[in-house]
Amino acid sequence: MNFLPLKTQEDVDAAVRTSFEHPVLIFKHSSRCSISRTALDRFQRAADRAGKSLPSVYFVDVVDDRPVSMYIMEVTGVTHQSPQLLALSGGKSLYDGSHMSIYLDEAMASIQK
Repeated sequence: MNFLPLKTQEDVDAAVRTSFEHPVLIFKHSSRCSISRTALDRFQRAADRAGKSLPSVYFVDVVDDRPVSMYIMEVTGVTHQSPQLLALSGGKSLYDGSHMSIYLDEAMASIQK
């Protein structure tokens, strides 16, 4: 799976703008957390099964890029968690799941309504 990196606030703004054209997913990951690693592995397996039907998936490492992660919270209004999956459409978060409650099928359903 190819993640699109979020390294700057401008990257986040671009991802939000993209969500007006088509839904996007944002995965927030902590490289220091075993739960985050497990959630990321589960997400990647689900994404591989979804194949080409998956929207653009953006990725931020909350340890290396904490200001970017906090900016996502500001822009979306969704309280920061890690790990966390957000589904955006029209600039709004329609789904957020965290820790072991990250479900790709629920995120996809939220943006297909």
